[in-house]
Amino acid sequence: MKPDTEIIMLTVTAELMGKQEGVHPVLIRLEGKYMLVDTAYPGQWPLLRQAMAEASVTPQEINRVLITHQDLDHIGCLPALLEELAVTGRPLVVAPALEKPYIEGSRRLLKLTPEAVEQAVSQLPPSIPSAWRDAFRRTLEHPPTANVDCSIDGTEERPYEGGLVIVPTPGHTPGHISLYHSASRTLIAADALRIENGVLLPPAPELCSDYEEALRSIERLQLIDIARIICFHGGLYEKGDIRERLEELPALV
Repeated sequence: MKPDTEIIMLTVTAELMGKQEGVHPVLIRLEGKYMLVDTAYPGQWPLLRQAMAEASVTPQEINRVLITHQDLDHIGCLPALLEELAVTGRPLVVAPALEKPYIEGSRRLLKLTPEAVEQAVSQLPPSIPSAWRDAFRRTLEHPPTANVDCSIDGTEERPYEGGLVIVPTPGHTPGHISLYHSASRTLIAADALRIENGVLLPPAPELCSDYEEALRSIERLQLIDIARIICFHGGLYEKGDIRERLEELPALV
């Protein structure tokens, strides 16, 4: 990597729906400041802040937050982060143009339909207290929102800055993007890919707005020289021939 660029994968772990689940926001250091790529679930800002502290990064060093797409686990901590930094210097919020109205709350998150909310609440373990159950429902019905300061065109591959490239990877959501860091050949895949038990996989079909498009996005990634992948769900993947693995994924369906 270039001396002035550093990519740090964070791990935020907590019990969700009765089981431990970890997500992986990413910090990218550009010219002495950090861009945070995605956040975590609502209510996890203290955990995200702690993960940053373990990487020796303070919230005040963040001058940008890039949200790859609208899903709750990616935007969840954004309002809390912005509130904490309101006095010391609010970071710019960057997101794909297609995802902006969902992040800002002018449109309902695509996956939080009334039916989906009811199903999620019904899947909570019986031991969950009713007050927590009610709070969970309120969060799903009224997800966190934040203004997007800078929307980016995520419909075609384009340079960003610091050796980063915006890579359109729609399918998980309509405007989903990934980031590629050319100097280190690192793909920050967000939810375009996932890792389960150390195995690189496509996104789960039931969590995609258009699964066929998600598979076409993986075909696009096959054209990029990738040495390692950071998945929001699953963490770091750098096993064997990554292009070969990416070519295998659509055939797994």
